[in-house]
Amino acid sequence: MFQIVYLFLFLRPMQEKIINIKSVLQNSTNIVITVHKSPDGDALGSALALSGVLSKLDHKVTVVSPNSYAPFLYWMKGNEDILIYSENIEEATKVTQNADIIFMLDYNHLSRIGDYSNVVRGSDAFKLMIDHHQEPEQDVPKNGDRLRPHECSSLTHQFRHPGYDRDDHKRSDHGAETTK
Repeated sequence: MFQIVYLFLFLRPMQEKIINIKSVLQNSTNIVITVHKSPDGDALGSALALSGVLSKLDHKVTVVSPNSYAPFLYWMKGNEDILIYSENIEEATKVTQNADIIFMLDYNHLSRIGDYSNVVRGSDAFKLMIDHHQEPEQDVPKNGDRLRPHECSSLTHQFRHPGYDRDDHKRSDHGAETTK
């Protein structure tokens, strides 16, 4: 009995987070995905993968890197669409200010995105930090949430679940098309 109650108490906050994030996504059009300075394959790969999923769900997605990265990472699908903040400050600032949601991937503190941190911190967008590093910044995100590594698989499941649709559930819970 204790194990079941413990599991329920452990999962309940995670379920509430997922429901909140899903709700924000369903009401969002413009999404920015950020990575840390001098991003590695982990940061860029996760950003581009998330961008691909969200784009297929009809969101307008922009991946922003604070600065350039190693040429050996240019092979990744979507690389040509990454907006480099240090090279396009005005455009990256505008996109970030117009975002409904900002995903902050693979970093635990805004200092890890350099000068771009002022733009992200100043945005009114819902912010979601998804990271595996320890000791995350305590005031980030101000209006948003933070996912720990074990919670990410639940969020991924929600993206892959056929019932997800940002236009107020155009699909039934079983994935069958419905008409409005």
